[in-house]
Amino acid sequence: FEDKLRMPDGTERWFWSNLQPVVNSDGKITSVLVVAHDMTDKKKAEEALKESQNLLRAILESTADGILVVNNNGQVTHTNKNFAELWRMPPQLIQSRDDDKLLEFVLDQLVDPEAFLAKVKILYNSSEKDIDQLHFKDGRVFERNSFPLIQNNEIAGRVWSFKDITAKRQQGQFPQEQQSVKTH
Repeated sequence: FEDKLRMPDGTERWFWSNLQPVVNSDGKITSVLVVAHDMTDKKKAEEALKESQNLLRAILESTADGILVVNNNGQVTHTNKNFAELWRMPPQLIQSRDDDKLLEFVLDQLVDPEAFLAKVKILYNSSEKDIDQLHFKDGRVFERNSFPLIQNNEIAGRVWSFKDITAKRQQGQFPQEQQSVKTH
C-alpha cells in the first residue's frame, strides 16, 4: 500500500509498504515484517507531470482557435472545446480519438471535400507548415493552419488550428481566395 507519513523533522514523505506476517512453527503469527520503499521523488514527479498536463489543457482551452493534434499513427492526442464546437462534432466522436472518423465526419460539411482530404494526406507526410482557407456548404469559411509536431527532433504528428473567419471575410478583411502559404 501507499501512504504519506510525517517525518520527525516535519516533512512529509511517501512510502510504498508491504506487510507480511511472520509465523512460528505452530503457524501462529509472532510478528509482522514491514518492507517500505521511499517513493517521494516518484510522487513529486507524478504531481509535476499532472500540473504540466493541466497547464497544457488550460492553454489549449484558452485559445480562440480550434486545436487538433494527431500523432503519426492517426490517433488524436489532443483537441480543445473550440475544435469540437467549430466543426459541430458530437462528444462521442471526439472521444473516439480516431482521426479517420473525424475526417469522415467533416467531409460532408465542406464545399470541396476531395481537395480537403488530398491536402490533409499530403501534409501528414510533410515537414511543411501550411495556411489555407476551408469553405463550407453553409457559407462558413475557416482559416486552417497546419504545422508538423516535432518531438526529439523528429516529426511525431501534426498540429492543426482552425479559426472561423466568416465574419471578417464578409467585412472584406480577408481576400476571397487565399493561396496556401508554405514554409519550410
